[in-house]
Amino acid sequence: MFSVVIPTLNAKPYLPKLLRQLDGKVDTIVVSDAGSTDGTLDEALKGGVLGAQVRIALGCKGRGWQLARGARWATLDQNQDDWLLFLHADTQLGRGWRAEVGHHIKHFPAQAGYFQFKFDGRRFWPRWIEFWVWLRCVFARLPYGDQGLLIRRDLYEAVGGFADTVLFEDVAIVRKLGRRRLRAWAHMW
Repeated sequence: MFSVVIPTLNAKPYLPKLLRQLDGKVDTIVVSDAGSTDGTLDEALKGGVLGAQVRIALGCKGRGWQLARGARWATLDQNQDDWLLFLHADTQLGRGWRAEVGHHIKHFPAQAGYFQFKFDGRRFWPRWIEFWVWLRCVFARLPYGDQGLLIRRDLYEAVGGFADTVLFEDVAIVRKLGRRRLRAWAHMW
């Protein structure tokens, strides 16, 4: 089973596009909302994702709490071979993202995977930020939460999952995983 967890808080402008990109390519989508007031949940419910079950998990603010809550809702079936992909609502996936995920699942089951960071633009400052994110990932093996995280359920549980925190939940889980259990793949754009 392949599930996507999306933490949201007033993400209506972004969520429909991401749901369209996931259309027909995942088994379950969990939208873990922290009290949206802009119609985000309406978008999630009418997302039009063919072949995927959409679950709504409501709770407190804080991305760590949202991701942990979403993971619990995504794994209700208790299968250790399930895969979880954590994505921010404003993520744009590149062409071929599903093939990259499938390749990772088949060939690297003991590692978590993450996307390379890329902005949708060609100006100097976005390229400059991409360069520094690339350096951070190459030398520190410390991807940002914005880069997504693909992880098998048993590995997720073995490292204790996402911490119930407001900030830096991405840093905490990546540090628990360690360098050898992380692998970069695919551009987001």
